[in-house]
Amino acid sequence: MSNMSMTTSRVVTLEGAPTIVPRGAAASMARPLTMLESMGRKIILGALGGLRYGHVTIIDGDVRHESAASADRAGAPACVVRVLDRRFYSAAAFGGTIGIAEAYMDGAWETDDLAGLVETLTVNQEAMAGLEIVLNTV
Repeated sequence: MSNMSMTTSRVVTLEGAPTIVPRGAAASMARPLTMLESMGRKIILGALGGLRYGHVTIIDGDVRHESAASADRAGAPACVVRVLDRRFYSAAAFGGTIGIAEAYMDGAWETDDLAGLVETLTVNQEAMAGLEIVLNTV
């Protein structure tokens, strides 16, 4: 007889497992935007249109929103932001850069290149300043 012990494998399902994606995120993607989310999306897309360096694509379900290509800078980052919870729009638009960070921590969005996105947002301070101004006018 061998001293090796037999191990058995078991199937582990992810149902009920911890996740960073907020509960109800799937439901928020299936329903129409609330008024604040709609206003927030317009503000975010306006800021996206003001980017001069880098390229950002926002994917919201089946819809893609893209910034203008940064043809003048070789090596500029190209990032994809995938919205997982539409509450991202109101958090980002009305919370500014802090709202964007908090929405990321809450799992409302994800990106394929976080460092590239941070670089893009930092270099494009003029476009991002519009998000901070919204807070001062409310």
